[in-house]
Amino acid sequence: MALEIGKRLRINQDIEDFKCKRTLKVETSHSSIIEFGSQSLNENLIRLYALFPLKGREELVSALEATYNNLDSSISLLQKKDRDKAIDECTYAYAASLIQDLKSVTSIEDASRIAQNYMKKHTSQTSDISSSAMSSENKDLEKQISALNNDIKMLKKAVLQLHRRLLEKKASEDEYEVLYEQLKQERYKNYALRSQVYQSLKDFNQ
Repeated sequence: MALEIGKRLRINQDIEDFKCKRTLKVETSHSSIIEFGSQSLNENLIRLYALFPLKGREELVSALEATYNNLDSSISLLQKKDRDKAIDECTYAYAASLIQDLKSVTSIEDASRIAQNYMKKHTSQTSDISSSAMSSENKDLEKQISALNNDIKMLKKAVLQLHRRLLEKKASEDEYEVLYEQLKQERYKNYALRSQVYQSLKDFNQ
């Protein structure tokens, strides 16, 4: 009887694990947005430090290397590890408690009822973990988009400043052209005046 109960519990646990894996498989599609402002490994590493301050450098670098320096994929990978760890801890705690409760059962019906209750609690708990992880990913994405918007604003300011400088330079060049033309005219006038004076002196001496 105990062997039969154990087989059923293992089968149910395998099914539940499969469901958890399907639930926790989350894909994102905003890597191109993130990569726009993050090209180097050091830049991505700094951003990961900000998002995962409790993780060590080796783990962050390993995530970047595993995803070929793709920041968004690295974030998803690190969050998946955290989710898997939380679910493993949750599963272990439920399994230990379930085994303890099964020691006092007197019938298959009691064992089945207890196992089903634990499975429901386990499913609810892992779903909460997945929902929390999704919410965290959304917040991280919002932070990245906000940072990107700030970068774009700074870029726009730089472009406007450069455009203003170009206009000032053009205005300065235009002013230079005007002054240069005036100088040429004055030189022509000076040359004409000198010619007249020279001719007058020549006529006077004759």
